[in-house]
Amino acid sequence: MRYLLVPSCGIKKKNKLGPKTRARLELALRLWSTGNFDRFIVTGGIFRPKRKQTVSAGRLMASWLCSRGIQPGLILCEEESLDTYQNISGALALIASQLDYWPEITVVTNWQHLLRFRLTFLWAHGKLIRGVAMPVPSPFDPKACVLEWGMLLVHLIDRNGTGRIVARNRRNRTYPKSARTETSTSPASLG
Repeated sequence: MRYLLVPSCGIKKKNKLGPKTRARLELALRLWSTGNFDRFIVTGGIFRPKRKQTVSAGRLMASWLCSRGIQPGLILCEEESLDTYQNISGALALIASQLDYWPEITVVTNWQHLLRFRLTFLWAHGKLIRGVAMPVPSPFDPKACVLEWGMLLVHLIDRNGTGRIVARNRRNRTYPKSARTETSTSPASLG
């Protein structure tokens, strides 16, 4: 099985995907059109306050893909992750029944995030994955660049995502369960 894994990047307005997440999805759709992939995996939980987000990023991404003609049964949707570590573990949990062989996974994200994804997959699971990096944005955003390099350093130090920095970041992104909608990862619930 050949998967396109697209992690969420941001929510801008109430339950609306941010431009970086949409750009990742648009690139993933272009890759999909080559016929070289069998399924999408979209990942992302509720990581913004209730005034901005009540639907998981994964569900919003799956809906976006469906609105562009992708059949719901071709999309696996992970809805609980709050960071890269959880994007990976959640995606692997969705395809666990196929892990008697290692599936072909191609991650679509920005280049620095892709470094973190590949590093974490290799260290935490001993597997190499493929990746397609987004074009470098214009204009250059130095703050985002410093943040990404900082997170890469965290991933170098904390190989499994169990350290204090990661735990604090997850706490800061966790909102009361009452802010969450009922979620399901079944393809039928995505249409």
